[in-house]
Amino acid sequence: MKNIPGDLAQRCRSNRPGSTIRRWFAVLALVSVAIFLGGSMSAFALDEGVIENNAQGQQDLLQDIDGGIVVDHTITMIAHEFYQHFVKFWRDQPAFSTHNLTIYERPTARWGSIVWIEHKNIIIFRANLFSARSKTEAIAEMAAKNINQQLEQIELQDLLFDDPDLTKEGY
Repeated sequence: MKNIPGDLAQRCRSNRPGSTIRRWFAVLALVSVAIFLGGSMSAFALDEGVIENNAQGQQDLLQDIDGGIVVDHTITMIAHEFYQHFVKFWRDQPAFSTHNLTIYERPTARWGSIVWIEHKNIIIFRANLFSARSKTEAIAEMAAKNINQQLEQIELQDLLFDDPDLTKEGY
């Protein structure tokens, strides 16, 4: 300690009560931080390796998500069940990969749940779901077929008739 300035050397040599305890806590804190950072760094390296190895798989997945998203904005269990059945039947329709749909629900005490499906902020299907779950699958299948036909008609109208309106959604 010959090269250390006098004040610092004096503090290092002091044997004040509690100074050794503080040093041990400081050493313990540094060791725990080193262990924590060392463990998390290896986890980051592992994650990067997994991402690099699955880059091709992720690109294929992103290409599949180009269209055909069905968003669930339902609340009750029966409406969630309707959503699951609808998505199952919607995936079998030819128009599923190019259109994004949103399913909304308004639960009511008198009429069960009112469910509607929107495409580009236009309601294209509406139905009442009662508490009897036996008809939910049939309604979802009918909705998928009906919406597919409506979207084909909308696409045909867009091709045949030119609309000068820049915002076709009404804003």
